[in-house]
Amino acid sequence: MDEIDLKLLALVQDGFPLTPRPFRDLGFALGLDEKEIIERLMGLQKGGLVRRIGPIIDLRKLGRSGILAALRVSMEEADDVAKVVNQYQRSIA
Repeated sequence: MDEIDLKLLALVQDGFPLTPRPFRDLGFALGLDEKEIIERLMGLQKGGLVRRIGPIIDLRKLGRSGILAALRVSMEEADDVAKVVNQYQRSIA
C-alpha cells in the first residue's frame, strides 16, 4: 500500500461518488484513470484491506428501524430454528 492507496481509501470512506462512473470520478480526484482506480481497489480487496464497497443505510432517516439478532444453535437445528423465527410477523409501518 502506498500514499495513493491511502488517499483512495480516504476518498472512498468519506463518500463514494453516486455517479454513473464513480471509479472515473475517484480517479479524477487523484489524477489517475478509471482502470487504475479499479485495479488498486481490487488489490486492496485481495490484500484484505477492503472487504466490500456498498451502502450503509440509515434506517432512522427513512423512518424505519431494524434489528440484528444472533442465536447459538447447532447445525442440525439451524433449519428448524430459522422456520420458527420466520413465522414472526414482519410489520411494515
